[in-house]
Amino acid sequence: TTIAKGEVVTLSFEAKGEGMISDLVAINSGITRAEAYVGEDLEIVNIAMRGGETEGNFELYQNEPNPFANDTRIGFDLPEAGAATMTLYDVTGKVLKVIRGEYAAGYNVITVSQGDLNVNGMIYFKLESGAYTATRHMISIE
Repeated sequence: TTIAKGEVVTLSFEAKGEGMISDLVAINSGITRAEAYVGEDLEIVNIAMRGGETEGNFELYQNEPNPFANDTRIGFDLPEAGAATMTLYDVTGKVLKVIRGEYAAGYNVITVSQGDLNVNGMIYFKLESGAYTATRHMISIE
């Protein structure tokens, strides 16, 4: 089945017992790879769960695609609308780029291009919003 860009895919589950959904449902590559294929060239992107169990929480997601050559998207959830700062660093701690903005409560995405960073290899990205901070890493390839 083909899904249009920006189209939301919703899966419904029926509970057979009690528990936290985050403890009961997961996406992994145990049987088939947890990935989707995008565009004419079938670019591979990772898939992950987000939604009801993260609503109202602060969460920084892994960038997609990773590793990346041209540009990558970094998703994050904010518990409430407000200012957030994304800082990208190289392995020595040198700041490569700072992105500041006002973002909505819930899910947001920042797109970063390799040209903005001008570095290959390991890159760390840190999201700060109010009292919340989270850091992850990604790989830029030429």
